[in-house]
Amino acid sequence: MANPLNEFGKTAQKLARNPIGIIALFIVLVYGFATLLLGYSGEKLSEQQRWAMIWFVIFFPVLVLFVFYRLVTKHHHKLYAPSDYPDPKDFLHSLSSDQKNLHLAKKVDNDPEGPSQKQQVLPPKEIIKDDYVLAEKLAFLKLEQEFQTTLQKHISLKDRTDIIFDGAATTENLLYLIEIKFTKKPEIAYHTIKALTSRFNLALGTITNGRYNTSAKLLLVVIADLNEDDMYKLENYLHDVVDKYRVEFRIFDFNKLKIEFKDK
Repeated sequence: MANPLNEFGKTAQKLARNPIGIIALFIVLVYGFATLLLGYSGEKLSEQQRWAMIWFVIFFPVLVLFVFYRLVTKHHHKLYAPSDYPDPKDFLHSLSSDQKNLHLAKKVDNDPEGPSQKQQVLPPKEIIKDDYVLAEKLAFLKLEQEFQTTLQKHISLKDRTDIIFDGAATTENLLYLIEIKFTKKPEIAYHTIKALTSRFNLALGTITNGRYNTSAKLLLVVIADLNEDDMYKLENYLHDVVDKYRVEFRIFDFNKLKIEFKDK
């Protein structure tokens, strides 16, 4: 016959692996000790002490229910241990070659970060497209260097194939959805960042409120073909704009990346 204490110890060890289990273990222990105390020592307690214990046993579950409701509705991202997080491949889908080309064409058409508006002549779209392709390649190489892993490139959510990002990276307990922007101007339009954050919020809703228990963050990677002064302006601009939308960002010099990864 199994020893009840050993069985309880094994169960407690399993529960202590993530925050939800720790909360459950705490509730069981507190409520268990309270009822044991009331059951075995009730006759030795004064009337006031017995009433205090009775009210505690009655209202403790109500308090736990309220606290748990707040945790689940407001802080559900914090209730999981790293081992509870699924492989992002479970809910991310790689784009086909045609989908990838269509996504790139839309980026070039809708957000042609060519020369400054003061200039009268824009470069042909094919040149902008080539710059975008090279900028994305260099950005992925730089991010893989940072994250020390191979990134998933050109992805959508399996449940929402209309929600597309340039890439995805994972740390121990966090999924980064990556969007890469190439620019030759010391700014990125507000509407571009706003549209990007709206798309991310849709993705976040699918990831966290669906069947996937994971946390996600939007990472905006800006590859800039600018001089030193304009790079400084762009960095300050992004700090002001991106902080408003709570987006993490990286900014890299296009020409420096070309030198750094010239052999790749």
